[in-house]
Amino acid sequence: MVESDFQKIIRIRDVDFAVLDESAYYGTIYAGSSQPNPKFYAVESPFRMNSQASVVFEKMSVTNENKPKRKRKRGISSNICSDLRAISVALKKILERAVAVDASSKNQYELRPYSFAESSLDFNNCLARQLVLIASSVPCPLSRYGSQQYIAKQEIKEIHLNEEKRSIDDISNELVMWVNAEPKVITAECKGEKFILPPFCSFIINDACVSKALVKYGKRFDFILLDPPWENKSVKRKIVYATYDDQAWMSDLYVPELLAESGLFATWITNNAKHFKVVNDIIEYFGFEKIATWRWLKVNFVTFHILWLEVCPKVTNNGEPVYSLNSQHKQPFESIVFACSSAASKYYTKIVDEFVLISVPSAIHSRKPPLLPVLQALEILEESAEQLELYGRYLLPRTTTIGFEAAKLQNKRYFV
Repeated sequence: MVESDFQKIIRIRDVDFAVLDESAYYGTIYAGSSQPNPKFYAVESPFRMNSQASVVFEKMSVTNENKPKRKRKRGISSNICSDLRAISVALKKILERAVAVDASSKNQYELRPYSFAESSLDFNNCLARQLVLIASSVPCPLSRYGSQQYIAKQEIKEIHLNEEKRSIDDISNELVMWVNAEPKVITAECKGEKFILPPFCSFIINDACVSKALVKYGKRFDFILLDPPWENKSVKRKIVYATYDDQAWMSDLYVPELLAESGLFATWITNNAKHFKVVNDIIEYFGFEKIATWRWLKVNFVTFHILWLEVCPKVTNNGEPVYSLNSQHKQPFESIVFACSSAASKYYTKIVDEFVLISVPSAIHSRKPPLLPVLQALEILEESAEQLELYGRYLLPRTTTIGFEAAKLQNKRYFV
């Protein structure tokens, strides 16, 4: 039997964790076409601000002997999830096991000597960050934040893209769903920019609340995923896009009406305690039951080395969180909360609470690993499952993506 595309995404699997390989998965769905640039995943060291990285680099360049140790503030900020310390301890143990399993795996990454001199060449992931700056230097014509607003009585106009129709036009005052119904990759064009569209995908460039129009459209989904623009200090400083910190906006998404009776709902969430409360409230508002919480642990598995944020002159051979698990501010993991109707819970007994997904994060801000193929590979969702992703920024097979930047990362500039 030919291995399904989605099975490629899991490289190592155990009862309570899975190590992901996004590049292998993308290699299958974009076979014979341009591929998402793997260099965006060239994360060689923990993420830091440039000023912080310079200080750390200077300290690592000289001996640390006889240097006074800075006292760290103890305790956890009040806005951070209260059980953060217990989660961090559990994640450390799972990471150690993952490294051990990888060491004995036939799919083991090829280890190579890793010296301080080598790591200093890209000490703050400068190469990957520079690629992001170059790719995003030209405004994306398919990113229309705030320029299109959904009108309640509008109906969806479906436009299919294929070999003959490859132009994505700027259609004002209409709610358009662009569809690639072909079993192959299509390269479309909008205002001189090219976009690589995977097979069997569709997208709407608009506010996520246009999901209401999908109800009239008669569409139901097996899996609905939210990646909400949660409020955080970094985004507020940059004023990049609107953010949310309460449940009012979620009530406009019509999730219960769009989810199949046996469907699964999930949302990405930060480690902010307030946001966890919002998610719990909205699950109750939707009439769902919470099934489980998963963690996405972001590490460097390129060389399977660990480099903690604490300054040290050597690198050990274990694994590499992108932030310290001991940090009071930024943690190297995010959470995913799953829920469904009480009647559907019997279909999801395979969902293990506190399951951990381990992978290399993209240098592209807030890009998450694709959950649909993971759930399919874990036999939680059927191969034929159809997904609705709200606030998404890239496209997947058998997925309808809605957001002001729904196709942004499909720009040819992010591919090779």
